[in-house]
Parts: sequence; C-alpha cells; structure tokens
Amino acid sequence: LQLFNGKDEKDPFQELPLQPCYSVSEIGAQQFDQFGKIFTVKLQFVFYKERPGVRPGQVTKAGRLSDKLSQFAAYAIQGDYQGCKEFGSDLKKLGLPVEHAPQISQLFKIGSQSYEDMKQFSMCIEESLFRLSAHRDRALTYKMEEVQITAVDELYVEQNATGGVEKQIARVRLFFLGFLSGMPDVELGVNDLVRQGKEVVGRHDIIPVVTEEWIRLEAVEFHSCIQLDTYERSKTIKFKPPDAMYIELMRFRVRPPRNRELPLQLKCQMCVTGNKVEIHGDILVPGFTSRKLGQIPCEDVMVRIPIPECWIYQFRVEKHFRYGSVKSAHRRTGKVKGIERFLGAIENMEPSLMEVTSGQAKYEHQHRALVWRMPRLPKEGQGAYTTHNLV
Repeated sequence: LQLFNGKDEKDPFQELPLQPCYSVSEIGAQQFDQFGKIFTVKLQFVFYKERPGVRPGQVTKAGRLSDKLSQFAAYAIQGDYQGCKEFGSDLKKLGLPVEHAPQISQLFKIGSQSYEDMKQFSMCIEESLFRLSAHRDRALTYKMEEVQITAVDELYVEQNATGGVEKQIARVRLFFLGFLSGMPDVELGVNDLVRQGKEVVGRHDIIPVVTEEWIRLEAVEFHSCIQLDTYERSKTIKFKPPDAMYIELMRFRVRPPRNRELPLQLKCQMCVTGNKVEIHGDILVPGFTSRKLGQIPCEDVMVRIPIPECWIYQFRVEKHFRYGSVKSAHRRTGKVKGIERFLGAIENMEPSLMEVTSGQAKYEHQHRALVWRMPRLPKEGQGAYTTHNLV
C-alpha cells in the first residue's frame, strides 16, 4: 500500500506491505470543521490473547447447567451412570472460562470528505487481503479451542420511480477465525444444492439436522488455504486454517428470488409549490418469518435523501457556542379530532421542520443529505406491513 501527496508524484511518502493478519475498520466519522465531519478508515493489525474470561454463549449454558444440578445429584444417589454421563458431557461442552481477546494495533488512519471514496478504498484493501496467501506453518496449543464463522449477505438493488426492481445482485461472504491446537484439517459444510443428500454427521449419537433450504452457488471464489482439488472432486470445502487470523474464507453469488418482496421498501416524493418544498419518505417492512427466536428483520437502518448544499442554513440552529443541526420531532400517525384541546396545555402544536414516526432525522453535511436513522424496523411491538413516515 503506497500513499502519495499528489497524483502526479512518483515516490510515495509512506509505503506499507499488506499482511493477511491486517484488517480494515468500519468507516467512521469525526469532527472536521464547524459545518460537518470527515470520514475516516483505519488499517489495523489484529492479534489475539488467550485470557480468563466468559464468552457470550457460556452464560446461558451455565444457567441451564445450574438448573440440572439437583437432577445430577439424584442420578448420583440412584447410581444412574447414563444420567451422570450426560451431565458430564454437558459440562465438557461448557468449556473453560477462557476467551480469545482481540488486541488491535493501529497502523495508519486516513480521512476524506467523500464517503464514496472511503468506501472504494475499504473495498480495494479487502479485495487485496482476500488474494493474499496465508498458511499454517507451525502447531500451537490452546487451553480452549474455538472456531467462529461469520456470514455476511450483500444485496444491491436498483429501482425505478414506481418501485419496480430493475436490477439486483446478491453476494455471500464467509469469514473464518479459528483457535485450534496442532495442525488440523477443517471441513466446512455449506447447503450447496450439489451436496443434497450427502450430509455427514461427525458423531453417531447426534441426530442429523435436516437442511430444508438449498442454494445454488455461482462464481465461487476461495482463499488460498482451501484445497481446490478436493473441492473440484467432491465439492467438499477442506482447508488448514491460519492460526488466530480473521480471514475471508470464500465468497459466492446467489440469485435472489424474483417474485419475493424486498425486505425493506422505500418511496420518496418531493413536491415543489412556489417557494415551498415538501419531502415525503415512506418505509414499509413486509411480512417476515424466521426460525430464530427474537430475530429482528432490519437493524441500523439509514436513509439518505440528497438535497442542494445551499439549503444547509435551513437545517442549522444557533446554540451556545456553535451551530448545530435541527433534529426531527416525533410525528403521530393518523389524526384525532380535537387533539389540540387535549394537548394544548402540554405541547406546542406548531408544525416542525422535520417529523418522523420512527427514529430520528437531521441534516448531515458530510453526506450532503437529510439522514434518517432508525435503530430497528419494525419497532418493538409492531407487526409487519407498518408504514413509517418522514415529512
């Protein structure tokens, strides 16, 4: 990675060879001047330390085991060997109170006022890290072995003015992080349509989980540690994972279903009447079904509505020592007859500059747009097909 002061210069003022253990941070924003912020990205070196601690899943498992203590005592008194063996197996699955804590060392940090430039830079670095070769060269020993797989779904959709889908592309990326002793071979099972009917279970006493949803993998790309000859022969993903390294293991394309509703539907209108401009934004979350209890359809939703930069003064308010952004007010859906009489002594009924039914909206100069943010959709207690508005 080479950094130049200008595009016409031949010699970089800083040069850094990329390593597989490097990673790119999320795009952040920090104060740049009195009007707005600047977007920043960090290139960082991540290594892990094994230290005493409780992993997230251990708390719930320990709670279940504590409920079984009286049952285990009864098994021990009765001399029930099978019951004691089951409790011991559950205790072994709980594992030691050891966690692998990431230690992050920042290599450098760059910033730009263009969000798209930072996004492009981050994608280029991730692409280069994916192409780098990383191999396991020595055997290590861990007190607690652990494997993490992270699946990231990416969907890009282009719509026309009426809401019809003109183009959509979907991609799945799998990230791997492993802390394994020795020099093991790892096999990863993916619900590939080619593997249907060939499911393999490691232990004979486990009931195999039936896979109902199969997908067709297209344009598959692998990390250098995966054994390509094994995959081409049997479609089995087998590899020797790099030690304590967060890598992108594979990526592939899938075809999104054509006649299925999008998980988030948005429609914006701008009405210009004389010297008045009115912007309407409507969001609809269709029906959502999931086997996971408590799963939320949409989280951390951000909608950007670009507006001319000269309108910025309409969305700034003078505070004690600086200028701040005008924030949206809460908008009540529907209209109750005579509500002014009830709320007259409590609230001022003057119309606000911006009103939203969910989340909060304000002008953000770094995006040159009105930014409407919602922590989750639909809101807690709401069902599907609920419309959320911005005016």
